[in-house]
Amino acid sequence: MPHWFLLLSVLCAGSMGPFAAARGESEKPAVLQAAEEARSSAWLRTAHIEFKEERTVPEGGEGPPAPVRVRYYTWKCAADSHITIDHGDEDGVVMRDADGRPRNDLTFHGALHTLVTGDDLWRHVEDAPVADVFGATRTGFFRLHDLRRVGLDPVAPGHDLEAEGQQAGRPPLEYETRREGDLEVVSASDGVGKCEWWIDSQKDWSVVRTTVWLQGKLIGETRFTVAQLDGVWFPQKVEVFRLAAGDLVPSTISTIVSAEFNRPHHPQELTPSEIGVEAGATVRYHDREDASSMVWDGKRPVSPEEFTERVESGELEWGPTIARERERVKAARAKSEASATQAAAFQAPLDARVFEAQWEAYTRRFIIRYGLDDEQARKAWSVCRECQEKGREHIARRRHDIDEWQKAMDSAALTAGEERERRLVDVQERRKKLMAPVDRIFEERLKPGLERLPTARQREAAEVRSGTDREAGGPQVPPRHSER
Repeated sequence: MPHWFLLLSVLCAGSMGPFAAARGESEKPAVLQAAEEARSSAWLRTAHIEFKEERTVPEGGEGPPAPVRVRYYTWKCAADSHITIDHGDEDGVVMRDADGRPRNDLTFHGALHTLVTGDDLWRHVEDAPVADVFGATRTGFFRLHDLRRVGLDPVAPGHDLEAEGQQAGRPPLEYETRREGDLEVVSASDGVGKCEWWIDSQKDWSVVRTTVWLQGKLIGETRFTVAQLDGVWFPQKVEVFRLAAGDLVPSTISTIVSAEFNRPHHPQELTPSEIGVEAGATVRYHDREDASSMVWDGKRPVSPEEFTERVESGELEWGPTIARERERVKAARAKSEASATQAAAFQAPLDARVFEAQWEAYTRRFIIRYGLDDEQARKAWSVCRECQEKGREHIARRRHDIDEWQKAMDSAALTAGEERERRLVDVQERRKKLMAPVDRIFEERLKPGLERLPTARQREAAEVRSGTDREAGGPQVPPRHSER
């Protein structure tokens, strides 16, 4: 059935004709239904859109003027699923801190891929061996929505006015329609707030303007510049005015730079693989009661044990990107640990406060890693304190030797060339001997004492979390103090 013919049938449905809701009716007007139908997944089954978003004023309307930044996005859809790829700003930076500096402290900070499908919202940083899964109800929090509905939700993209009003128990909307020149205007009010849509029937019932009112005051307006993109009338430019915040210019301008609709080569189904989630990627669930971690096998999440068994049997292989990044993260960690070990050996003073702080950090992270309860945590700290006391006793007994070692290290630092290297090696060996009893306290008392505390269930849960952190390059339980 031709597109225009179906829209005409929507408009003419019912004996009262297209303006059945001309004034004060609770039924959604046919002209607004036609606008929704023109942007539905029944007509726009697939899409591939490249667009940019320019923010011109600080969010919230407060604070000093922020630098104008432009972000670049890819958006795809298939049926009712959609993908958003955040490519970052004009400098290619995807993640910045609160002061606007690039977040280079992150192991992975490439393009951010997000998939909304069914009840799940998947997030995956490019090349990362980890994917995070949230409930689809978080789309508003992550500012994700179906671009096909641009203009249909005046208050906030992706928030259906009528459906959310019913869910919140607000009074039913009262609709009115009128005509302004060549445009159909629909208003909806619940007695407190009001929204309006300006609809161009000559352009596939495209919304060209919306306004939002609260208690009789105009608080927001959005303007849409509609153009034919790949044979479809679609908003090419969207300008958002936050009038309640005093906007004199649009606070946000979104512009489509390329668009394709209903092309045969578009994927007809969107899965996590479409956002770069490969076999072997750890899948972390955040909005479930068990908050478990799984592993993607290329088609579905499975348990870590099942994935390992299938890899060992030859049925599965690690995804190429996952395999590469596992090796890269492993090499980077080894390099970092080697540097830390060398620095500790040559620079760290032989002071009880050093290992005390390190052992406390180890105990604290042990408690967190295994989710110890209050009683278990109390026992853990008791073990730590007893070991610290033993360590302090050793340092006190060897105070003279430690002072001599400190002098030797200071002297070695003032030399250069081969002499310096020779002295530093000697200093390192002396340090190892002096700290050997302290190392034994850590290895033979603190670690075994803590390891006796977690239950089997706590260990199983920690193993899954630990594997996830290792794959993501996240923080680990600290190594022994002499290796830092």
